[in-house]
Amino acid sequence: MPATGTAPLLRKAVTVAAVVLLAAACGNSAPAPAPAMSLYKAAETGDLGLIEANLAAGVDVNSRGRAGATALHHAVWGKHIEAVALLVGKGADSEAFDDKDWSPLDYAVQNDFAAIAAKLLDLGADVNKANAYGWRALHAAASSGRVEMAALLADRGADLDAKDGFGKTALHMAVKGGYDEVVRVLVEKGADPGVRDRNGRSALDEAVNSPVIDPGTVSFLKEHELRRTGS
Repeated sequence: MPATGTAPLLRKAVTVAAVVLLAAACGNSAPAPAPAMSLYKAAETGDLGLIEANLAAGVDVNSRGRAGATALHHAVWGKHIEAVALLVGKGADSEAFDDKDWSPLDYAVQNDFAAIAAKLLDLGADVNKANAYGWRALHAAASSGRVEMAALLADRGADLDAKDGFGKTALHMAVKGGYDEVVRVLVEKGADPGVRDRNGRSALDEAVNSPVIDPGTVSFLKEHELRRTGS
């Protein structure tokens, strides 16, 4: 029986050999291996050896599985920061969108995985990348009430007044959701409560008529707008 410390290495070696032999069995003229479900499972469980085995066998690191999710989406979902780093280092597209137009960064933001979001940004993910609807990571943070995430994205260069397809900013979304702390963080970081959407309504307008925003937050927004405009 092998020593305990060598068991993971032996498992990795066997896995690599099995996957490579499977690919070789197709012949040199065969197309690249189809995406293996094991790649997505490996990513979601943080199995670095199995990830490497699949990639060594020629599986496309950006192949898409169920719902259009890539291995990187799965690694983020599983909260495996080392798998995230490995996949990006192997060429995974950190800005790929799944079938619902969510990127790996959006996954991290929506689920409040701050360390994963920071790692993706460190590895080159675009904090201002917009999907087909004009949504950016900051919209996702604001619409889900993620206070620390909103602050992180703002500090990493997020466009605080970026608009989605309806002209809504992250601040509009924080107001709509009744997320007072997010509203305050965004404004303190520089978001403009006077920016108007396609209907001509600002976040301040929405807050004044909101049944879910604290009156103190409305006063905070009014005071900030007064200082900004001087009127």
